[in-house]
Amino acid sequence: MNGRDMLLILAHLFRMKGSPVSVVDAVDFLSFKCRYGAPSDVRKMLTMALNNEMISKDDNGILAEFLYDKQILPLNLSWTLEDRIRFRDNIEPIS
Repeated sequence: MNGRDMLLILAHLFRMKGSPVSVVDAVDFLSFKCRYGAPSDVRKMLTMALNNEMISKDDNGILAEFLYDKQILPLNLSWTLEDRIRFRDNIEPIS
């Protein structure tokens, strides 16, 4: 997954849920409502976003570190993301 795909997913999340959003709500929304991937894959994606300073994390949740309302979202994100998020095994899920 490249950074643009991650930005699209995060922009969709923050537009729908606002900023900040709890990690549990983010995982529930992206994994079960949007069906972007398994909860562990979504948590790994959030870890990658945190490591790349796309988001920041505090005790209560995650905050957007980009202008999520300015991103151009395609009509069907599922096709953009090939219906699944995949990561290497060495990335630890966010908690």
